[in-house]
Amino acid sequence: MVLLPSQERRKKLLFNLLKAQSFKPKTNMHKSSPSKIWRKFDTRYSIISNQKAKLISWSKVESGPDGFDLYTPYTVGILEFEDGTRFTAQVTDSDYDTLKYGDVFVPFFKKYYEDGSDGVIHYGLKWRKI
Repeated sequence: MVLLPSQERRKKLLFNLLKAQSFKPKTNMHKSSPSKIWRKFDTRYSIISNQKAKLISWSKVESGPDGFDLYTPYTVGILEFEDGTRFTAQVTDSDYDTLKYGDVFVPFFKKYYEDGSDGVIHYGLKWRKI
């Protein structure tokens, strides 16, 4: 039997349709979510996560940028690694009034913000006092 191009195309479409209908999503697809992968591979950020930083200066943000209105007030600080490298970061889990020069902080992953009620939740590195 010789198939004409249109018949061959229809046969391929029918095959792909039947194949698609028989597809069943894996029940364990959630196990490959980004947050689970990040938690599984803790060595991915070991360069930063193994370092402690000293608090140099800090400030309370009362009026943040657009999209961060729900998260104000929050504290940002200038932190310094042992090698002298300084950087700006959000410091959390500490009362603003109890912070003092030289406090030691460690990094951890925490929620930054989310894109609406059904949107993506953005996580990032924040610093907490030890």
